Amino acid sequence: MAISAQKNSQNFHEKLSRNLSETKYNIANNRSDRDSVFQLRYRCYRKENLIPSTSEQKFSDNYDDNPNSIIFGARTEDTIVGSIRIHLLSKETPLSPAYDTYRDILDPLVKNDETMIDPSRFVIDPLANRKPLVPFSVIRLACMMAEHFEADWMLATVRPEHAAFYKRFCSLQPMAEARPYPGLSCPLMLLGARNKEVQDHVFERYPIFSSTLAERLALFGTERTIERFGIQPANDAENQSAQHLDPAFRSPDASAI
Repeated sequence: MAISAQKNSQNFHEKLSRNLSETKYNIANNRSDRDSVFQLRYRCYRKENLIPSTSEQKFSDNYDDNPNSIIFGARTEDTIVGSIRIHLLSKETPLSPAYDTYRDILDPLVKNDETMIDPSRFVIDPLANRKPLVPFSVIRLACMMAEHFEADWMLATVRPEHAAFYKRFCSLQPMAEARPYPGLSCPLMLLGARNKEVQDHVFERYPIFSSTLAERLALFGTERTIERFGIQPANDAENQSAQHLDPAFRSPDASAI
């Protein structure tokens, strides 16, 4: 049984590593990139009947413009295949959809100077189903951002039927029952855990989810001021280009699986 589990873990690592080598992350801080993300969101949420149809076929909200959020796109073969928006919730900037939805749960932590990673609008192109590991490549961004900004907590707002996966894979625990969630027709529940616990659980089993300082600097730069990642008034050419995740950035431990 133990040998089988180890072999499955190794196979997962090898497949995900190949997927990451084909993936480019970019921070969507110009109008063109954001439109691509908003169109992808619309397709995904309409497929699940979670939002109403609109003539412009884009899905965005006011949280996209929060100064403490970053919108990521993931591309393979120059086609956007996934996206996730991540807020860095803190006492200085208490803005995020999870905070507004579960304020009674999160406010005491925020007031105690706890910082939190709040991922939302996690979508994968339905046409990418031939690449089943794309979702893991996108989720990995939350781990990278938590490390870069040294966040205390990792949160997840998920449909109740998906909670078991996040508990098993990320060691996240229920923090609140399902509640109405901004912009979607289905209620979401709140899961969370201290980021150190998540890292200990995930990185030990799947070291590929860890990231080196070089890889994080390639994506985020040297600053830890999240506000600079917002929408930029300059033209597209002056904004950050996609970052290819070179296998050389892998943690040395990852090759030991």
